[in-house]
Amino acid sequence: PSNSGITPEPVIEVTKIARPVRVPTTGGGVAFTVEVINASANEAVLLEELIDDVHGNLSGRGNCGTISAASPLEIAARSVHQCTFEETISGPTGSLERDTITAYGEGKDTGESVLGFDEAAVIFTAVPLDIAVSKTASPKLAEPGALVSFTIDIANNNGFTVDVIALTDSVFGDLNGAGSCTTPLTIAANTSAQCE
Repeated sequence: PSNSGITPEPVIEVTKIARPVRVPTTGGGVAFTVEVINASANEAVLLEELIDDVHGNLSGRGNCGTISAASPLEIAARSVHQCTFEETISGPTGSLERDTITAYGEGKDTGESVLGFDEAAVIFTAVPLDIAVSKTASPKLAEPGALVSFTIDIANNNGFTVDVIALTDSVFGDLNGAGSCTTPLTIAANTSAQCE
């Protein structure tokens, strides 16, 4: 028997890649790259919709071009359409943003519907705190039993507010209530706080 009268149905495959796959919990930019592969042997596919279930319709986003049922994007047989869009995302430490991109279209000649999808995940990681603590004695040299004043400087080098919940000295112990030192202490982004 001959297969000459049978036209294979159009087929698409979708690949989605997120870069980077880890983002600090405070947020960061992620580039999502999408590939729509026309796996058809000889029929072009008309791509009518490209939808991300988290970030929405990708028509006109990044370099994805304008895609609609009225103005579909034609992908030749055995060809790939690739585009990238960027998003700034954030979330709780250890959680994932898992999103799926779905491509809808039809065969240019047969009008047969095609559908393909793929997902990518980004994990949110804890942000290491960048704080610097210095302790200065005045006077630096003193007789035994003399009164010495210690200045504590805490620099918050982060782009976000930090709460200091305890301040402990290896010799004098908990400094809460000692001199002008009190905890908890809130230090705004890229600033410092002092106590004596």
